[in-house]
Amino acid sequence: MAKKTKASEKASAPKKSNSPRKVKDTKRAKGLDESRIAKNTKAAAKIPAPAASEEAVAAATPAGGDAHLVAESLLGLGVKPPKKPLKDIGYPNLALCVVDAVFTRQARFGSASGAVCSLQTYWERKGGKPSITSRRLKLGEFVTALDRRAESTLVDKVFMSDQRALGIPSLTRAAVAVDFARNLHQNGIETKKDLCNPNRLPDVLAAAKATRGVGAAALAHLRLVSGCDAAEQPPRWTVDFIGTVTGRNVEPAEAAELLESALSDLRKHAPKLTRADLEHAIWAHVFGFKKA
Repeated sequence: MAKKTKASEKASAPKKSNSPRKVKDTKRAKGLDESRIAKNTKAAAKIPAPAASEEAVAAATPAGGDAHLVAESLLGLGVKPPKKPLKDIGYPNLALCVVDAVFTRQARFGSASGAVCSLQTYWERKGGKPSITSRRLKLGEFVTALDRRAESTLVDKVFMSDQRALGIPSLTRAAVAVDFARNLHQNGIETKKDLCNPNRLPDVLAAAKATRGVGAAALAHLRLVSGCDAAEQPPRWTVDFIGTVTGRNVEPAEAAELLESALSDLRKHAPKLTRADLEHAIWAHVFGFKKA
C-alpha cells in the first residue's frame, strides 16, 4: 500500500467544527446592554487563577489561611492601584449609579442590571439628551426627564420592574430611584465627583435621609459604585465573593478583616493600594465590568 503523503494526510484530516458553540464571539456590545452588565451570582463563583505564581503569593501572604486565599484571588483579578482618582469602574455617570444602588440592595446579583438596561432602552427610544451612557449627563437632567412620570410609567415602561422597597411594600424601587436622584440634585449633588467629595458628605447624607427606602447600606453601595472610598462594612457582593473564595459563610465584619489582612500583604508589592481598589475589582468582576 502506498504511503500517504503529508499533503494527502492534511487533506483527509477532519476539519475543525465551526459550530456556534465553539466560536467565540469577539464583538463587544456598546453601551450598558445585557451582554455587558447582566452577570449574576454565578460570576462570583468563577474565581480566576492568580496572576502571580503560588510561590510569589506565598511570599507576600501568610502561609495558608483565608487571608492568603483572598489575596491570591485578588491577584487573579489583576487588582492594582488606579492611575488617577475616581477612575470609572463601569457606570459613566451618577444617575446610573443611583439606579444600581436602589435596585441592588438586598436583592440578588443581576437584579439591578435589568432596570439599568430598561432605562437605557427607554431613554434612547425617547431621544433623551445627552445619552444615558454619557459622562456629561448630570443628575439634574436625569431628574428633569423622569420627575413628572407617573409611578406606573416608571414601573412598566422606564425600569420594567415592580420590585418593592425593603420593608415598605407600598413603595416601588422605581419611585425610590427617582426620588433619591431628585433629593441629591436638590442638595447640589450632580456628578460622581460631587458625591465622593468629603466636603459634600453632609449634603449627601441629607439627601439619603430625606428619601424613603434609602438607608445606610444603599448609600454605602452608591458610594462604592461611584468610585468613592470603601465603607467600614463591605457590601453584600464582597461578602459573598469572600465566602466563595474561602468555601464557607462569612459575616460582614469577618469579611472586612480578611480584606484588610489581604490588603496589608498586597501592599508589600503595591504600597498605594487601597481597600476601595480591592472592592472595586470585586464589584467589576461580579457584575461583568472591565476597568477602563
